[in-house]
Amino acid sequence: MEIRLIDKEEKFYDARENWNKIVNNMKIKTPFQSWDWNYNWWLLVENKECNLLILEAFEDREIFGYAPLVIKNNSIEFIGDKHFDYGSFICAERKREIIQLFIKYIYKISQESRLGITLNCFSEKGDQLGIIREILKDIPNSLVREQVDTANLNLFEYKNFEGYFKAISSSLRKKAIKPCLKANIVFQIENYSDDLWKDISDIYDDRQGDRIGVSTLEWAKSIVKELHERGILKISTLMYENKRVAFLIFFEFNNNNYIWLTAFKKTKKLQLGHYVRYCLIKRAYKEGIDVVDMMRGAYDYKKQWDCNVSRNYEVRVFMSQYRKMKYITYKKVRKTIRDVVYNNDILHRFYRRHSK
Repeated sequence: MEIRLIDKEEKFYDARENWNKIVNNMKIKTPFQSWDWNYNWWLLVENKECNLLILEAFEDREIFGYAPLVIKNNSIEFIGDKHFDYGSFICAERKREIIQLFIKYIYKISQESRLGITLNCFSEKGDQLGIIREILKDIPNSLVREQVDTANLNLFEYKNFEGYFKAISSSLRKKAIKPCLKANIVFQIENYSDDLWKDISDIYDDRQGDRIGVSTLEWAKSIVKELHERGILKISTLMYENKRVAFLIFFEFNNNNYIWLTAFKKTKKLQLGHYVRYCLIKRAYKEGIDVVDMMRGAYDYKKQWDCNVSRNYEVRVFMSQYRKMKYITYKKVRKTIRDVVYNNDILHRFYRRHSK
């Protein structure tokens, strides 16, 4: 088995057929492993901020795997890793051999160019994380750390939507869903348009007042438009009193739905965030979808939907022991401060106001 470097757009584009063939044979896969996500994210969002570093594993004329990587901010990272929820190497067979080659190759580059390695969101599902743990035993200043929980709903655990709806909490049914049903709010799947995107942006901006920090969806416009046109990303909205009041953008991939971006306007007595998820789950049952994945953040509101929780991990290699310990300390202190702020109403309001 050998490694070939892909660092030019033309070669990346030409890898599409082989890449997606391997993804189709992977037992554990998400839209973030697809060629469409990786190529279009790099082309439309990241290409001016990073250097392409895709590794292709091959033997004779047969291709066995890809590592979808870039060099960014003095670190080797997965493509699009700040906005995805599941990271993975692209390989379906001979995984241990291929992943070991990938790790050793990027470790060599990191040492020669004095780069860190930051690979985010490896799921505890499947065997890639276990393989990586073993490989890293021989690599100094490496770290595998719990990163974020993800929440997903297995629809086949219930006979039908009616059975599922009866099983969720009565509080969720009575306080969140039924008032929205009475209000005649319309759930719809829409095609991308500039008018639709303006409403989505307005809804998203409206919600920033209740969140720590501030952001916009400007970065997402081109990638949403492209992946929607390719048929793997869908846009749903809620209409209330002839206005769009919520949106939910999701991937439909491998007969699963992955909730990627969502926001809603604050409306008295109507819990639109819950209702748009209700509508998506109802649609998923109708369409024969297997899983609705609510992805990162196993928050209490997601658990109310009877979601299963799994954990993601980050994999890092530092240039020195000092940098490793500094990072671990920073994460511990940051978590402590964040917990204090979120659990104190006065501090939370103060931070939210002055972080804008």
